[in-house]
Amino acid sequence: MSSHEDVIAAIPSYLHQQLPWQDENWFGRISRYARIVNHCSLKRIIENEIKISIPDFYALGLAVAGSLAKSPCVDSGNYALTPGIAKGASERFFQLIAEDCTRLREIILKLQCYDKTWAFTYNPLRGKPLIYHRDAPQKLLGFSQQLLIWRITEGLYYDLPRDREDLNKGFGDSFQSYIGDVLLGALPLDTFRIQEEKRFEVAKGLPRDGADWIVSDATGHVFIECKTKRLTHNAKAEGNSSAMEADVIKLSECFVQNYQNIYDARCGANPSFTWRGLPMFNCVVTLENWRIKSPTHQTNLDQFIRAGLAKKNILPSVLNDVPYRLLSAQELELVAQDTTRHGVVANFALESAVTRGPYKQLFPSTLPELLPEMSRRGAFTEVTYLAKHHPYE
Repeated sequence: MSSHEDVIAAIPSYLHQQLPWQDENWFGRISRYARIVNHCSLKRIIENEIKISIPDFYALGLAVAGSLAKSPCVDSGNYALTPGIAKGASERFFQLIAEDCTRLREIILKLQCYDKTWAFTYNPLRGKPLIYHRDAPQKLLGFSQQLLIWRITEGLYYDLPRDREDLNKGFGDSFQSYIGDVLLGALPLDTFRIQEEKRFEVAKGLPRDGADWIVSDATGHVFIECKTKRLTHNAKAEGNSSAMEADVIKLSECFVQNYQNIYDARCGANPSFTWRGLPMFNCVVTLENWRIKSPTHQTNLDQFIRAGLAKKNILPSVLNDVPYRLLSAQELELVAQDTTRHGVVANFALESAVTRGPYKQLFPSTLPELLPEMSRRGAFTEVTYLAKHHPYE
């Protein structure tokens, strides 16, 4: 790197490379994805695609992850009798997450590169965290428990076709529902009003869907838009690039969409919302953390939002009147709990001044309910206790 600008531009790539390895809240991650993929709008679609039930997928994933914590060597034949799973489920599970080492070597050779992005090249072990030799396919080697946890959570998305409208809609609906669960689980209803998306007309024949969620208290309102859009791998690897710019433009469109919701609400077009002249905030929540808080990307995002507002004939002064904020689902799980303690305005307008934490796991019962047979055998006793009684960040 030859300049200060080069260093700043490279920061997001290193953040995406390093920070995920420091996220040790695996219980929260698995619970989050289990709730999303097990949602009624998505569950059957996913199960038809991956040919294994969601409960069986997670039962086997957790069982193997537990084994990897003790030894990198796994015998796939030992998992056919995992409590509660269907016949043949273990074979299908290992088809999804294990790869022959010869084939894996071929994939690596195709992906390797020697330019400035070499350190950020996609690791095929993210998709197939267990490897085997064709002469002994039951004898598996797993280098990392973390790789397996990523595979059974965010990695499940990549098993699914991108061109199915019902699947994309199902993911959007289930993620929106999950964010509602977070808000309802963290915010007391005697202090906060939580409104879900409600369709209305701004004029005859001109419908609007409205914000996905609106959180209000005595101090202000937060309009929340939920998006499953992920930062592409090329954008993560290349930092300042056309790929990153394209992704930031798409993100800016989400904020502009929500500013339209806020504009309609301030004008009185949304009959279910009462403004009362209180401060308002624009919050977009993404499924995965984009980590684009570098000065360069913040400046670009701001410029793209301004351009989008101009196309909607919304004055740019709204950026001063209604600040915007990007959060991941994991961040919102914490921010919602801070909002309970400090209120909307203190947490969104004065975020650097408020005291953070302590935090609790919002959904300690998710895995025991999803996997009752494992729960009956005591598999979640310790982890559920920890989730209920220990703060996390």
